[in-house]
Amino acid sequence: MNRIVQDSRARLSLEAPEAPRIREADIDMTGIFRLIRRRIWFISAVTLVLTILALPFVLASAPKYQARAQFILQQVMVADPRADEPVLDINNEVERLRSRAIADQVIARFNLQDHPGFNPAADEKGPIRAIIDSLPFVADDAPPEEPDSEETAARVLASFNGRLSVWRRVESQMVEVLFTAPDPKLAAAVPNSIVEIYRTDREAGHKQRIADVLASLNQQIEAQREVVERRVATLERFQGQSGVVSVGRGAELLSANVSRLSEQISEIRAAQLELSGRAAAAEMALSAGGTAVTDESEALTEMRQLLQARKRELTRMQASYGEAFGGVRVEQARIEELETAIRDELTTWIETMTIQLQQLSDREATLLKTLSDSEDALARTSMAELTLVDLLRRADEQRAVLDSLEDRHRLLAARLLQPPVDVEILAPATEPIWQEGRSRKVTLAIAAVAALIVALTLAGILEVMDPTVRSLEQLSDVPGLTPVGSLPRPKLRARLHNRPQADPGLMDALRGSVVSIKAANDGLIPDSLAIIATENADSMDRFAGLLAADISAEGHGVLLIDTRPARNRGKTATVRPDSGLVRYLRGPQRSEPATTALLDSLVIQTSHEGVLLLPRGAGRLPTLHDDSRIAPLIDYAAARGLTPIFLCPPVLSNASVIQIAAAVESVLLVVTWGSTRGALVRLAVERLRTARNVAVLAVLTNVNPGRQKLYSFRDSATFSAKVPGENW
Repeated sequence: MNRIVQDSRARLSLEAPEAPRIREADIDMTGIFRLIRRRIWFISAVTLVLTILALPFVLASAPKYQARAQFILQQVMVADPRADEPVLDINNEVERLRSRAIADQVIARFNLQDHPGFNPAADEKGPIRAIIDSLPFVADDAPPEEPDSEETAARVLASFNGRLSVWRRVESQMVEVLFTAPDPKLAAAVPNSIVEIYRTDREAGHKQRIADVLASLNQQIEAQREVVERRVATLERFQGQSGVVSVGRGAELLSANVSRLSEQISEIRAAQLELSGRAAAAEMALSAGGTAVTDESEALTEMRQLLQARKRELTRMQASYGEAFGGVRVEQARIEELETAIRDELTTWIETMTIQLQQLSDREATLLKTLSDSEDALARTSMAELTLVDLLRRADEQRAVLDSLEDRHRLLAARLLQPPVDVEILAPATEPIWQEGRSRKVTLAIAAVAALIVALTLAGILEVMDPTVRSLEQLSDVPGLTPVGSLPRPKLRARLHNRPQADPGLMDALRGSVVSIKAANDGLIPDSLAIIATENADSMDRFAGLLAADISAEGHGVLLIDTRPARNRGKTATVRPDSGLVRYLRGPQRSEPATTALLDSLVIQTSHEGVLLLPRGAGRLPTLHDDSRIAPLIDYAAARGLTPIFLCPPVLSNASVIQIAAAVESVLLVVTWGSTRGALVRLAVERLRTARNVAVLAVLTNVNPGRQKLYSFRDSATFSAKVPGENW
């Protein structure tokens, strides 16, 4: 059960809650956006410059489109069982697809020698290059050199082969042709054209080879028909002369023996004829350098196939790498070794056939003797019948040879109607929609993003390495330093007319600083004040003049005492030789009446009423070792109801400033926005506090309101707030 405890009232407080603190692990996104806004011009310039520098590399990257054609190479089926099955080697077909002959036809078909992507010499000059060449000091009167046609063809062929890829799928008969080109239409047209040209050339070569063999067979068939006709004519003539039309039964046995012997002798003679023909053909081939021979051995056939493959490899290597390539010479040596081996094999074959011919001749002599004996016996029985039998046998032999030649002719004629290889197109090459890799737009966008990242990084580095003071809040950790306000720089019109009083924002900020100075001095204007520059006195002159004018406007007279060197004086002080503070400090120490009279003669009236000035004068000020010469100046001003304000150079560059700071009631340190380094402010405060252990006032001048409101300091709201002003 709930119950109310006595005196459990909550404690009320009117104090403002503590501002939330940002932990180191947190990311201040607002600060990042403000950083970007502060450095937007730097970031934009660096991004633009880096993007422009990357633009030539982006434009130089030509687009690449790839297209591929896929097809299957199959062995042609033979309908006649007596015909030999052709052997299809896919590797050889791939080499044919890569051959120089097909490449030259494709290059000629698409006129690639005039395409800039394959022949850089054909690229037309761009407008920028044309303008540069037209300049008088760049123009060359010499006529342009014509490019070498062979060199151009080699360059185009090398570029074409570099873009072409032909390969066979592992453990399959599928072949792919891939081509890369800067034009999608060309990338798709080249693979399809390669397949088309390959099929056409393959069929043309196949038909040409068969046509040559058929022509040779036709000649053999005609010659064999004449032989058959002569045999038949001889048989008919013998029958008419002898009157023997058929063979009788009496000489059947002798006739059979004679026929058998004659058949053997005919076989031997046919074999001799065939071997003689082969030997003659082999000798002719050997004398011709080892050309192909009909019915040669399998070893020779394999060696010739290997030789053709080596020659194709040599042609490809010569086209790709040139004659000077070491592999070309090695391949040539291998080809020479193969040709020598072929000739040696032919020689061995010829010798073997010569031995066989000798053996056949011996066998023939033996059979002839036996046949002679049988014929003598048969002659006694039926000479005419035996002659008739022999004529019939010889005629039948020649008819068998003719039939064999005609069968070979029919088979080759059937092969002529069939293609050498079956090409099945699986996927023809089509125009690619997207190019390979990144496009120019994407590359340019990536380059722009990278340039932006680099620019942001550089901007962050510059921001981190910025040592200047942008707000008095940065100096809050300096012991003994009391900020009294920030003054914006005058507007452009006020600066042009040299009238900062015309800027109401500046004057309001100045009055707020005067109020802060009074608050630091128990609500009163300090009896004496030293305005000290931190690093340079460019903005201190304007601030001192405005501060003196504002104090005088409240009815307090002001005596400005200028101690700055000539290079640090602005329009507030006027230099006169042998006058001013230099004359006072260089002279001997006088009595009070003498000092008063001297200062009356040195002090001048400024353009502001109630503001007097003791100029520095010409020459070098003596070094102050104590405040004995400064105290009379303060007493002189106090006797006349004036507030002495010393305009001092940077304390780090002049040791006399410390003596002035020790003599005055308050010290005001002028910090220039975006110019004064924070480390110098800390050193200056430490130096001043060695003279007197009191708070040092600090004012931030020449603040850029537009830039200041982009920082995350608390005083940035002073310049970012847009409150409409009203007349008092």
